[in-house]
Amino acid sequence: VQCAVRGASFIEAAKITYSMMTCSNMQYILSDLLINSVVNFGALLCGLEGAIAGFAAGHAVGGMQVAIFGAAIGWIAGLMAGGTSVGILGSGTKTILALWAEDPEPLEKTHPDVHESFDQTLINKRHEWDPANE
Repeated sequence: VQCAVRGASFIEAAKITYSMMTCSNMQYILSDLLINSVVNFGALLCGLEGAIAGFAAGHAVGGMQVAIFGAAIGWIAGLMAGGTSVGILGSGTKTILALWAEDPEPLEKTHPDVHESFDQTLINKRHEWDPANE
């Protein structure tokens, strides 16, 4: 987004995003996100399904040795395909947080409950991590 909107290079865009996320205390919200666990679990589940399919196909074609090889190939393929597919969830969530960090007003107008949840999480976490901040 920074590359397209501001014409920044990739490295400059990464620095801008890091600064923006740090200044807006997004680490408090990111630490509470379970989305990375969901993404990892989804990728593992896809890998397992790929391994089962590879095992079944290998067993049907050439016996146990081919089935084990098929399971390994299916695991790798399923893990990669599943990780890519469910990774969209993590990227989308973090994009919404970055946009909220840059300008919270649109989210406050369209989804006040989500905005309030983000805001309350920031306040609670700030007090947990730095009690002198009260």
